[in-house]
Amino acid sequence: MLTKKLTTTLLTLLAAIGLLSSTAIAAYPDRVITLIVPFGTGGSTDTNARLLATEVEKVLGQRIIVKNISGAAGITGTKAVADAKPDGYTFGYLPPAVLVMHPHVRKVAYTIDDFDPVAIAVSFPYTLFTQKEGGFNDLDDMVKKMQADSSRYFVGSTGVGSMPYFAIMGLLTHYNIKPQLVQFKTDGDAMNAMMGNRISLYASTPMIDAMYDSKALVVLDNKRSKFMPEVKSINEYGQDMNFVHWQAVMAPNGTPKEYVDIFSAAIKKVSSDPGYQNTLAKIRMAPDYRSPEETRQYILDQNAMYKVVTKEVMDAIKAQN
Repeated sequence: MLTKKLTTTLLTLLAAIGLLSSTAIAAYPDRVITLIVPFGTGGSTDTNARLLATEVEKVLGQRIIVKNISGAAGITGTKAVADAKPDGYTFGYLPPAVLVMHPHVRKVAYTIDDFDPVAIAVSFPYTLFTQKEGGFNDLDDMVKKMQADSSRYFVGSTGVGSMPYFAIMGLLTHYNIKPQLVQFKTDGDAMNAMMGNRISLYASTPMIDAMYDSKALVVLDNKRSKFMPEVKSINEYGQDMNFVHWQAVMAPNGTPKEYVDIFSAAIKKVSSDPGYQNTLAKIRMAPDYRSPEETRQYILDQNAMYKVVTKEVMDAIKAQN
């Protein structure tokens, strides 16, 4: 049985620990935070990470340094996030490819369990484009014509194994369509080929609709894009596919939940700022804030989808060869 003196001492100690913990949380962050981007400077992931960091700095009152660690299609930087000290001062700004696609098509030295989700920052749906004149009328028309004779139609892609590649190939494989695939280095090269009637289909971001005189055939998401409200979603055709490019803030596994929640709350606040929303709208992106719990479930759902899609596409390619 504890003596009265010992009980008093323990209660005092516990109270002190609680006070210290509360003080530490109240002071967070008290030094510079690093946000790792697994690609070089200038790309959309880097640009959006820097935009978010600038705004979150204002909320937290602490500087956020964006650190680019490129290599191996984003895998090197992603591994650096997983290996970072889980102290609340290192986070990663990660796109879906490194978390839910690469692990199914190549060997990576991390798993989803190596991260604690903080928030989804932004998202946009991949969209299927065709020629404005002489292209397909809608998705049903495309499926009918390409199933009848897929050899007549050429499909553009900017890299085997990329997210847009699996978006368009996942859709076509679902309909048992074996396309004639043409590789391009950039969106611009592919869209110029479409304008010249050299390809009939291409999957990319909604931004393409504002840049080229093409026709958006279908949004590859479960809802329509606010930037193209007249274009049907893939779910309106009865298909449960969600090929969405999102960018998430992730922490190394084991990061104190209190710090994760504080950083997530800052992102939530930034996401509702009209100025931030307007800046993203110029490139046809939008904030898509989700809480840590919602982010975790969303990523798990996306991982399950890509596990199926990548296998179906790769199996179809092997069968063709």
